[in-house]
Amino acid sequence: MKTFVHIGFPKSASTFLQKRIFSKNDRINYIKDPKFYEYLYTKKKVSIKLRKKYINNFIKKKFSTTKINIISAEVFVMPNDCLFTHPRDNDWKKILENKDIMYNLRNLPIDYEIIMIIRNQRSWLISWYQERVKRLETKSFKSWLESKEIKNTLEVIDFYETIKIWKNFFKKKKISIIPFELLKNSSEEFIKEISQILGIEIKVDDNSIIKKSVSNRVIFFKRKINFLGGILVSFFGKESSVYRLFWKINKKLMGFDFLVSKFFRGKINYMLNSRLISHYESKNKLLNKLLKFDLKKYGYLNLNSKD
Repeated sequence: MKTFVHIGFPKSASTFLQKRIFSKNDRINYIKDPKFYEYLYTKKKVSIKLRKKYINNFIKKKFSTTKINIISAEVFVMPNDCLFTHPRDNDWKKILENKDIMYNLRNLPIDYEIIMIIRNQRSWLISWYQERVKRLETKSFKSWLESKEIKNTLEVIDFYETIKIWKNFFKKKKISIIPFELLKNSSEEFIKEISQILGIEIKVDDNSIIKKSVSNRVIFFKRKINFLGGILVSFFGKESSVYRLFWKINKKLMGFDFLVSKFFRGKINYMLNSRLISHYESKNKLLNKLLKFDLKKYGYLNLNSKD
């Protein structure tokens, strides 16, 4: 029984892996059961003993002895406050602290390897900012980068340090690291790399991007709408019918981005401040020495270069 744990990063080919590879190959047993993941990374009101018992029983019943088992969740590597966008939106509090998730993974009663996909920090932050704006973010990109709430997120995308933490914590586990840009440049090369890691042949019928960036114009309008969403959450709460109706309308509006993009050209091209650039580029140089991929080729050593 061979098992792999894909830990993210989010906005780094996770959906592509889950929908186009893990779910589509007959030789892969992709673990999707939401309850299993709840026991791995949420603050369930159960004892450590009961949590462990459930996970162990699930593995005995649901894990294959003939196929490759895949556990995949972006939240494994992220701080639990990464999507905190409003004081009344407390969903993030349901997620365990990252260290606790790592303990739960380390205690799995099986042998496994870890897969981590990284992404150029500037590109990743722009993509993650869009994800926040899809929720209730009202800050500009610049203000968000300067806010206190981003501290843990900025730390975790220091890939050199994060990889070091995971390698020290999972001393006996092999950790395979792939840059997301490999998929952007050549889906064939990315799929080939995943094939080599899993040890099976993988064929993908559709290599297209699953989630596309929204336009700059939509980001602007959505931030304005989020002010209303924040007021509704403050008065009625996130579980109220009023807010749920707002959220439904909100999602439909986001779906019209392709029309806005036709009339308003506005590619998102935010820049990072000099402090972040200096920090990440110096750490990326160290990381470049450890990986077989040339990170310079993918912009990791020149983060503010124009795409």
